[in-house]
Amino acid sequence: MQEYKTLKDLIKMLLLFNTFQSDEKSVTDIAKTLDMLPSKASRMLATMEKEGFLDRSQETNKYRLGIRFFELGMVYAFHLPLRRILRPHIEQMAKEHNRRPVGGL
Repeated sequence: MQEYKTLKDLIKMLLLFNTFQSDEKSVTDIAKTLDMLPSKASRMLATMEKEGFLDRSQETNKYRLGIRFFELGMVYAFHLPLRRILRPHIEQMAKEHNRRPVGGL
């Protein structure tokens, strides 16, 4: 199976944001960490920013995760099997207490 280096680089780049320690990263830090040319890192980051996957701070010029990751996370959570397992039980409890379930579960 053929691997795509740019896609692998993108995945590695996104995994740098998978931490609660520091939510903002500079182009220079990302390029150094991934042993990548800053120009390549900058192009990749700018593309992800344009698509809403990253935001860039006007004050620091550093990147952080964007709203699109939150949106994807919500879609993922919505389709989790756990939701389908819990729904009948929540509906039954609501029926027993003569109330409608909250939040569309």
